[in-house]
Amino acid sequence: MASLDFTKGVISYYSVRLNSELKIKIGEENNMIRNAFIEEGQEFCGAIKCDEKEILERIDKILNQESIIIGSSRSSGYGKCEIKTLPIDEEDNYQNYLASQEFSGFAYLYLLSDTVMRGENGEYCGLDIAKLQETLGVEDLCVKYCSTSIRDVRGYNRTIGIRLPSVNMYEKGSVFKLSFSGNISKDRAMALINDGLGERRNEGYGRVLLFDSSYEKLNKKMAAKGAVSTIDSDCKKMPEDDEVLKQVAKNYYRNIIKSASRKYVVDNVRDRGGISSSKARVIEPIIVSNRFDIEAARKMLSDYYKHEGDKQEAGRRQKKSGDIHKSKDHVNEILDTDLNKLLDINTKEPDKIMGIPLSELLNDEETGRIKLDIILSELRYDNKGDKKNG
Repeated sequence: MASLDFTKGVISYYSVRLNSELKIKIGEENNMIRNAFIEEGQEFCGAIKCDEKEILERIDKILNQESIIIGSSRSSGYGKCEIKTLPIDEEDNYQNYLASQEFSGFAYLYLLSDTVMRGENGEYCGLDIAKLQETLGVEDLCVKYCSTSIRDVRGYNRTIGIRLPSVNMYEKGSVFKLSFSGNISKDRAMALINDGLGERRNEGYGRVLLFDSSYEKLNKKMAAKGAVSTIDSDCKKMPEDDEVLKQVAKNYYRNIIKSASRKYVVDNVRDRGGISSSKARVIEPIIVSNRFDIEAARKMLSDYYKHEGDKQEAGRRQKKSGDIHKSKDHVNEILDTDLNKLLDINTKEPDKIMGIPLSELLNDEETGRIKLDIILSELRYDNKGDKKNG
């Protein structure tokens, strides 16, 4: 949201104050949910345009209430809004930004909201020059240059309970300098501004403005008065905050480890030596039965590798699918190496997450169990093609 002062060359912008809340569901695997919301105490002014009588009657019924509840997490107290009715202006506020005369030869198309159009074949195409040329009533329309960014727009239809297809749109704030033959009348310019441009206009997309050379005078921006959040950031710390933060940091750390472990298993196939499916069927029970006793698992694995190594050295069994010594060295490397170094985990603050030392987020027993799980995942990954023969 912004207002323009061409005499001073300033765009004064208003930012919607946003915040978020993290919730933890105890006892569930995916137990962290983050809700983003608009902070209370902010006012939004707009107009609703509609030609269908039935829909207008429904809108009028809603607006005649003192308050409404919108959005998600309504059962938790979010989304309560107070409605104020304002008189309708004879002219739209956008009228103030239009050129007093026709647009001749060129114009700046400024996007107030994300915008996309459909081409002749029905596919999304950004700007459909042919359709835009027809709307503006000019010829030889082209984009001389532009300053744009693209955003992936998603949505959810709560009425029928489905997600809307994602669409790449030009992001609000994008600007196009249009060149054309002929003139754009003020009436056509106002019609474009009032009706919007492109798809999903009923959701607020496709709001645009047209400027003449006065747009070139804008060379700086500043926050409008009252645009800065007034929420007190000096909040008192509650007794349970430390424990909640630690739980959040621990879950975040576990997710990092989970992702890094998968990458490690896939990326290190050549480094660990092959293990046949018959040997894997011996090693896997050792790990599974000793997941909560890392030292017992280490001893049993050491004994097994010693036994297999002796047999291989004595030539009593032919060597299959890799060297047992290479596999042993790889397993010992996993068990002996620091977990963060092993998985190449680098945190923003060295050895800390959210200011909490990593050593406080995972104890030695948990770290050992993760390492055994990595070895187990490697065995299963290397022998996934032998399951049918197992």
